[in-house]
Amino acid sequence: MAFAPSDQPIPERLETDKFVFRPLRTADVSLDFDAVMESREDLRELFQGSWPKDDFTLADNLFDLTIHQKEHEQRKAYTFTIMDPSETICLGCIYVTPLAAYLQNLDEARASQAKNADAAICFWLRSSRLADGLEAHVLHHLIDWLKNEWSFRHALLVVRESATRQVALFKTVGLREAFRVAHPIDGPEFLFFE
Repeated sequence: MAFAPSDQPIPERLETDKFVFRPLRTADVSLDFDAVMESREDLRELFQGSWPKDDFTLADNLFDLTIHQKEHEQRKAYTFTIMDPSETICLGCIYVTPLAAYLQNLDEARASQAKNADAAICFWLRSSRLADGLEAHVLHHLIDWLKNEWSFRHALLVVRESATRQVALFKTVGLREAFRVAHPIDGPEFLFFE
C-alpha cells in the first residue's frame, strides 16, 4: 500500500549552500557506505541497535539501499540522502516513514493525540559534521521543507529517548514533545516532536 496517494507529488530535491537533499539511490552505495561506517557508533546510539555492525560490507549497504530505493519508488517510505553541494560526499540520510508503524503500542488516549499526523521523520549526519552546526542547519531546513513542500496532514520528528544530543537539539529549536511510544521489545522509547 502506498504511503502517499499517487496524485500527491513527492518532493525530489532541496538545495542550500551547505547541502542537497535528494532521493537515495543504489548508485550512491560507496558514498553512503563511507558515511555509515564513519558514523557507526553514533548510528548505533541514535537507533539503539547494532546496525551497522563492524563487519558491515559494501554489499550489505547495497542490499539496504536497494530496499530504500524500491520503497521510495513504490511510495511506501522515502529515504533521502544528504549530500554536500557538489554531491561528492554523503553527509547523512533522512527517513520519511508512515507514522502508523510506530503506533501499534499506543494506548487509546495517546493514539488520539496522533490521529492528525501521518508521517514520522528521522535523520542522521556523519559523525565528522556533528560539531560544526550542520545538524541544526539541516533540521531548520528539514522542518521548512516538510511544512512547505510535502502534503502530509502533519509530520512528526522521531528520535529514541537515548539519543540525548538530538533530543536536546529538537528542544533548542523550539520543537515540543507531542508523545512517546514504547519500543515493542525493549529499550528507550521513541519520542515524537512537533
